[in-house]
Amino acid sequence: MFGNHQDRAHASVLFIGRHEAHQAHQAHQAHRDWLGHWISPGGVVTHALALALVRSLALLLALGACPGGLALAAAPELNQPGHSAAQRPGRALARPSKHTPRPLLKGPRFQKNAAFLGLVERLSTKTSLPPSWVLEQLSGAHHLEQVRQLIMPAASGTRKNWLAYRARFLTEERIRWGQAFSQAHARELKKAEDLYGVPGSVVVAILGVETLYGRHMGQYPALDALTTLALDFPPNHPRHDERAQFFEAELAALLLLMKDEPHSYSHSHSHSPILSSYAGALGMAQFMPSNWRRFGVDFDGDGRVDLMHSASDAIGSVAHYLEAFGWRRGLPTHYAFEPSEWRMKEPAAAQWESLLAPDILPTFSPERLQALGLTLSPEAALHPGLLAVVALENGAEPDSYVLGSENFYVITRYNWSSYYAMAVIELSQEIQAAQLR
Repeated sequence: MFGNHQDRAHASVLFIGRHEAHQAHQAHQAHRDWLGHWISPGGVVTHALALALVRSLALLLALGACPGGLALAAAPELNQPGHSAAQRPGRALARPSKHTPRPLLKGPRFQKNAAFLGLVERLSTKTSLPPSWVLEQLSGAHHLEQVRQLIMPAASGTRKNWLAYRARFLTEERIRWGQAFSQAHARELKKAEDLYGVPGSVVVAILGVETLYGRHMGQYPALDALTTLALDFPPNHPRHDERAQFFEAELAALLLLMKDEPHSYSHSHSHSPILSSYAGALGMAQFMPSNWRRFGVDFDGDGRVDLMHSASDAIGSVAHYLEAFGWRRGLPTHYAFEPSEWRMKEPAAAQWESLLAPDILPTFSPERLQALGLTLSPEAALHPGLLAVVALENGAEPDSYVLGSENFYVITRYNWSSYYAMAVIELSQEIQAAQLR
């Protein structure tokens, strides 16, 4: 979820149980890695000393003691032909579809150069985690060129298509599975609605749009994706500095989750990495790691927040997230609106752009819209708050419009898109209707 979604794997050491973790720890103590000769035979090293060692290595690298710059260590285990961190000059890869399934990919491991060690130091400082532990985790991460391509904004100039977007998510299968999910988890959905005020159908629809109710939770190892975006964010991205800092913060949050709640990530005690979206969003609810820590709820009462395997925790966490962003109990999400005739009149045409400028942000009272000459439905005219005039492009066809309420805006905190919000709303309506049939 990028609002949650969170523009929205872990190293295998994260996902193993206590017994396996103890074995891994013993193996680590017996293994002299590249930093091992500075660690005492008992493996004891203070946080301050470890940071000093990392800083010393970073300085040596910066002075040229270990050439390579931002180069990546070679890795023989590439699964894709031509997948390399170093592309041919001027031969950028085509931007793959965000919705096309792909196999688990592995790129080269990151070279332990100045940039890498600087990241280790910053993450250790931010999280208060031992530098040696942070180094161990990031040393297992792989560079994924695909996520660098996917994080780039789509080309501008092409009209969006709400009808095509709607058709992608409002399928018979998604509605039928949503109905079954609602029936299977009716008690938790009722509990969430009573506690947070968010209708169960909206929670179910978000889970349906995000992961098909937990069936598709991502294809990229989360640690790989976030390390790539923190360490090698595309320099030509229009918001490079802001987004690189964001993903570094999310990587820090992921490391804290790995350290604090490893059992929430175990995949049937498998050593396989847990997968995420290309942007690092996790679990049934596709929470970014920081939002997992901030908004995750132990809704089933088993003592941990588990958004990977617990539908109950996912339900409670989504409802909590929406409530935290201002969901108002009982308030409609939007109202139907057709301004076509009004737009053809003067001075209405000149005012239209100013009405659309706030986009999804509720800005206008019903009284203000009526004073401008817009005809509102009786329900919209009585709306107790501000509204947004939302345009939905339909490709070559005329645009569609709705008046979005504060709750419409709250749904876009999950994904900053009016199309996303409408897909969630209409899917929730279809699931409700299916239950009544």
